[in-house]
Amino acid sequence: MKPTIKICGLCSVNALQCISALGIEYAGFVLTNSPRQLDETRLGELLSALDRCVTPVAVLGYDTQKLSFSPERLRTMGISTLQLHGEVPPALCQTLRQSGFTVIRAVDPDPQKVRMYASVADVLLIEAPHVDRLHATAPMTLQQWQAVQQAAGGTKLWLSGGLTPQNVGALVRACRPDGVDVSSGVESSVGVKSPEKIAAFVEEVRR
Repeated sequence: MKPTIKICGLCSVNALQCISALGIEYAGFVLTNSPRQLDETRLGELLSALDRCVTPVAVLGYDTQKLSFSPERLRTMGISTLQLHGEVPPALCQTLRQSGFTVIRAVDPDPQKVRMYASVADVLLIEAPHVDRLHATAPMTLQQWQAVQQAAGGTKLWLSGGLTPQNVGALVRACRPDGVDVSSGVESSVGVKSPEKIAAFVEEVRR
């Protein structure tokens, strides 16, 4: 089975039309501190333009013991999948799942952290900078990825960090993740998605 694809940091209707045409499964909208951060008004505009076959994902940060945007407000806007970054307590992940949200938890490729969240998240998004260089001198090696897989105990793993159309094909074949997540790797400039790069990325993942 080919990996699920999520395009993150979406800011324009043109980008939404592109991912819909390509059959991409998930669209990520950033609601935390980032050059791609959206306010509620713009989020609503983009959601109204999103194809119903694409699942919207709210990307949230956690700071001063609270999330960067109200999950309940997101629910009223039609978003039920949350991607959580920061020092999110496992108990909060569990509470959100119990209240009907799908939880994607972003974690470093640390087996201890992976084990901590494996039972309270639907998906673990493994943030691995420079993962394209899977050898002994890289920040994350293939051996480390295998340790993450073991620690996850069957929880779905999505690969993120440094992915581009040039490296994602080899990574998918080497790591066999359940999904891949890309943002800057398919941009022509910060926040501006390139339809050509998105199409090339999808082709490599599904090759």
